[in-house]
Parts: sequence; structure tokens; C-alpha cells
Amino acid sequence: MAIAPITVGDVDSINKINQAIEKANLVDGKAEQAAVDAKASQTALDAEVSARTSAVTALQAQVNAKASKSALDTTNAAVATKASQADLDMTAADVGAGNWSRPGEAGRLWTQQVEGNPGQTPPLPTSMVAVDSEGSVVRVTGAKTVGPIRATRIEPGRIYRVRFVVRRRENPADPSSHTVRLAVRWLARGKGALSTAMGIVQDIAALTVAGGRTEISAVIARSAGVGVNLVAPSGAVYFRPFVQTYGDDGVTDIEVVDVVDITDAVSVPVDVGQFESRVEALESADAATRLDEVESQLGGAQLRDYLTRDTVASATVSETVDAIRVMQYDLSKPVAPTAYRRAAVEPPYGGVQSADGAWWEPEDAIQIDTRSFGVNADGTDQRVSIQKAIDFVAAKGGGTVLLPRGTIMIGGVGLAVPSNITIQGAGKGITIIKRVAGATCHALSIQTFAENVRISDLTVDGNKQAEVQGSMPGYHAIRGAGTRSLVLERLHVKNAIYYGIGLQGVENFEYDVRITDCDVEACGGWSNSGAGSGDGIDIKSAHRVWLTRVRSWGNAQKGFDPRAYLLEMTDCHAEGNGDSGIHVRGRGDLSTTVRGKITIKGGSSVGNAVNGIVVSQDEPTVVADVSISGMKVLENAANGILIYNSISITVEGCISRDNGGTGIRSTAEEGCFTGNRLMNNGTYGFDGAAQNNRNIVSGNICLG
Repeated sequence: MAIAPITVGDVDSINKINQAIEKANLVDGKAEQAAVDAKASQTALDAEVSARTSAVTALQAQVNAKASKSALDTTNAAVATKASQADLDMTAADVGAGNWSRPGEAGRLWTQQVEGNPGQTPPLPTSMVAVDSEGSVVRVTGAKTVGPIRATRIEPGRIYRVRFVVRRRENPADPSSHTVRLAVRWLARGKGALSTAMGIVQDIAALTVAGGRTEISAVIARSAGVGVNLVAPSGAVYFRPFVQTYGDDGVTDIEVVDVVDITDAVSVPVDVGQFESRVEALESADAATRLDEVESQLGGAQLRDYLTRDTVASATVSETVDAIRVMQYDLSKPVAPTAYRRAAVEPPYGGVQSADGAWWEPEDAIQIDTRSFGVNADGTDQRVSIQKAIDFVAAKGGGTVLLPRGTIMIGGVGLAVPSNITIQGAGKGITIIKRVAGATCHALSIQTFAENVRISDLTVDGNKQAEVQGSMPGYHAIRGAGTRSLVLERLHVKNAIYYGIGLQGVENFEYDVRITDCDVEACGGWSNSGAGSGDGIDIKSAHRVWLTRVRSWGNAQKGFDPRAYLLEMTDCHAEGNGDSGIHVRGRGDLSTTVRGKITIKGGSSVGNAVNGIVVSQDEPTVVADVSISGMKVLENAANGILIYNSISITVEGCISRDNGGTGIRSTAEEGCFTGNRLMNNGTYGFDGAAQNNRNIVSGNICLG
């Protein structure tokens, strides 16, 4: 329906329109309010969402923080564990290396705070460690205090030695006002200081560079006694030794601060009175028990230890003591503990008299170290001291005489070795017996008819070069006559004037001689018998001889010249000798006409000035049986192998080549020569003219 226009006077219509506008405005107002309300609601919702989001974020942050802290705690714990283990390992290494006593070697074990629990005392800074001629030290400037973190428990009945080593590195302007105090801090059960806090070992009032390394010791115990310097005060359970320096410009090195429990040390006062006084330093409540313990560790109340023989000579020894031990002959000699027993009269050898008039003799010995008789390798003649040791052991029925390392000079009449004696060194080239220049003697002589003698592990040097050639009689390095059961092993014999090893002079009495793993070098040529005289090894009139892995070279005459009823040579070598390398001589038993026997197995004879091997018969009325196998006989000036009459011989599997004469030349009574290689010899490979044509020659190779 169309709306008619409204005129000015149409009041009715105007009112209606106004009413409609009011209604519309009312509707619009409600809509606007609804919009405002809606916007307010949205704003509130947004705020609430924002607040809740912030809360969630804060909660997540807390969760993350807790997780991070947990991880951090775990990491820190792991790091701390590793660090603790590292510290433990380092500390264990320090303790194993003995660094408890050397502050410079392990500063973590040392502190400037000498009171309180070890876990609360900080270690020394590494800046305090320096190195001097004695190793790492703690170097302090001016006033400082240094001691171990560890506190030592002072137990009832125990005795402790505390030792300090200090050195002034730079002098202060006024040394008299820069005291260095060496002391101990007494600590209670909780390791706090007592009211009597300190025991002073020594105040060094003027320590200077010129004074050098200064060492001070003291003995500490809970109870007073002989030799105790510091007695712990009542309530003391622990103590810490320390060094305290004063002043402001002195530089001091602290090398050692050491504590040792010496209750069970072997050193005991020299008489019973002092011993009893020392026991009084132990707890009186159980003194008897502790005395029993000490005595059990010392081997009984009848044993005493002394540093040197001079110490014994100045000591009054109780009558209850029946055995002593001397740690070394004198302070210039190496430590070589020797046991002595009380003797009724002055001993013939090796005795020592104490100040109370008692005589002491070495105990019965299976072996004795000659250093306890004063022997050393200082270049002076040691014959008298060694002979005393040998005679002492012989008087006890025999045993081993030990020689020290080094060159031991022997003069006078040389060493005489009786029956049942072993002379033993530290090894070839390590222990050297050397004849003194001008001494008219064999270096080592086995007494005639001695039995059961062994010489081993040393070098015997005849020192011939110290003499004018041809001016001396025929002295040997080792000499024997009529010896029964002789063993020479692991020896190096050299530079003898005549024979290196000479066993000779008594018909058929060298009985059971064994020479093993020995070297004989450059012997002979120096005696008045002539420049071409003197063998490496010369054995005359022997019964049974075994030579095993022996080498003899560069000697003036023959390398080997043994004469025996039964002779066996195994893997022996002769080289570059002035006559034949090996000359073996068979002997029969004249009383029974039993044939002698010689066996040579393996080895060599090379480059000798005459023959390589010579085989002959020392007693031609009795035939000897000889076997030579596996030998290399090379480059000798005359024949390789030369065999004389009255011999029954077998030569097999040998090489004889490049010799100046014949490879094998034989005039033996009978012979068997098989499987030998005879090459490039100067005349013949083989030349055999057996008596009665009793030769068997087969399978040999002769060339050149």
C-alpha cells in the first residue's frame, strides 16, 4: 500500500512517526547494548584465555625448570663422582709412590691448615711447587705453614719417628729473625688442637743457603723412654708434623716431612738395660705382651743387630745375647748382612770382639758374602780378605763364597781354594778377578789334591799386559793339581801369562773335571818359556774330563790340549790360536790296560796357525778309541785333522776344507772315515796309511 505524503498540519501522523522513531531507537539501543555486552564478554573471555595460557606457560616453565635441575643434578653428580674418582686415583697413585712424605710430589695431600678434619683442610696451591736438585719441593716465601692433610694416630705403646728435610733457597735480609720451626701439632679426637697444641722438634734460628740441605729427626711416643724426644700430652689422639717459616723475604724449600712407626724396627739398643728402658716407653698395662711381640719379631731376646763391625767393637753386649747380626763390614762397604754367634775363644777367621771382651764368629755358612769380610771392588788388593772368607767357610766344612760385582784385584800369592768350596761371582764380565801387576802368582789356585771344588760366574784376568813380555815365570789364570771333582762353569778366562786353565802335575789324579760354558781368550806368550808357549786349556794326566760349549781363541799355543783316559768334548770351538786348535791325547789305564776313549761331537776348529785337530796317544802302549763327528775344520795353516799311531778312530760327517795341508791325514792303527766332505785343501783331501791296512773309507766327498 502506498504511503501518502505528510503535511505540516498533520499532527496525528507526526506523532505516529515520532512514536515509531522512539520504538526504533529503543530497538537500536538494545542492539547497541547487546553489542557492547557481547564485546565485553569477548574481552573477558580473551582475558581468561590469556590468563589460562600464561598459567599453562608458567606451569610448563616450572616443569622444564624441574627437569633441567634434575638433569643438572645428575650431571653434577656424575662430574663430582668422576672428579672424586680421579682425585682418589691420583691420591692412590701418590700414596703408592710414597708421596705422603714429599709435599712437592703431591700438593693435594698437603695443606697450610694443620688443625681440623682432613676433609675440611684445603690442599696446597700448585703455585707453591718447585723443582730443585732433589726433585719436586714446596717452596715458600716469607711466613707460611705446611703440613700433611693426613693426621697420624698416636697409638698406645707405639713409637714414631718424624723427619724433616728443609733447605734455604734464598737468604732473608736478616736470617736471625727468620726462624724455621719444625714441630708437631697435637690433635684431639675430633682433630682439633689441644690446649697444649704444639711440640717443637727444633727451631732453626739461622737457616742459610750455605747450610745446604738440613735434615732433622725426632722420636715421638705417648710415654717417656730412652730415645724418646717428644711425649704426647694428655688427650692427644692424633698429631700432624709441620714446618712453619717466619719473616717476609726468605725463600725456603720443604722437601720431606715424614712419619714412620719404628716400634718394630730391627735396630735395638745395644744392651739389655737400654732395651728394657725402651720397653718402658710402651704401655705399662701390657708391657709384657708387647715385649713378647717385639722379641718374636727379633727372633728372640738373644739376637741383636748392629750396623758395622766397628759398632760391635764399641758395644757392650749382655751375656744373655748369643747371636748378633752385622749389616755391613763398615760404612764404606755395601750392605751384606752376616750372622755371628758367641765364640768361646778368638775365632781363626772372620771374628770380631765386642767392647766387653766377647768374641763373635760368623755362623756356620752354606754361603757367605765376602763383602761381610770387607771385600770390595775399589782397585786395591783384596786377596787377604777373600782368603779369610774362603778359609772360614772351609773350616766349617765347606760352602759357597760369593764375590761382589766389579773388578777385584788379587796380589800376593793369589787365592788358594781348598776342598768343598764354591767360588761364585755375579756373572762373566760382571765379577772380575784380576791379578795385580807384578804379583808372582796364579790368580786363582786350587790346592793340590783338593776335592769338590766349583768356580763359576766370573771373569779371571791374568793381566799379562801389565808385565814385560818374557819376564815372568809360567803363571796361569786358574791352576790345579790332582783335583778330584772339579767344576768350572760360566767363566771367561783371559790374558794369563802362561795357561788360561792349567790342570797338571800329578799322574792320573785330575779326576772328574767338568768345564762348561766357558770362554778362554788370549792366554800365553808372556812367560819366560817363550812367546809361543801357553795354551788356552791344558789338562795333563787326567782320568775323566768333560768339555761342553767351551770356546778357546787367540791363545799363544793351542786352544785345547787335554790328556785323559776318558775325554768328551761337545760343541767346543777353537779359533785363531798360535799352534793347533785342538790337540787331544788318549791315555789308557796302565794298571788294567783298558783302552782310553775320546769323543768329539760338533764344534769347530778354524784359522789356527798349525793343525785344526790333532789326535795322538799320550801312553803308546795302550790303544785309545777315538770318535770325531760333526766337526767343521776350516782354514787352518797345516792339516785339517791329523791322527797319529796307536789310535782306533772313527771320523764321520765332518767338513774339512780350505786347510793348507791335507783335509784328513791318518797313520792310525785302524780307522773308519765315512760321510766327510773334504774340499779345497792344499795337498790331499784324504791321506790314510793305516797299520795293517785296516782303514774303511766310504761315502766321502773330496774336491779341489
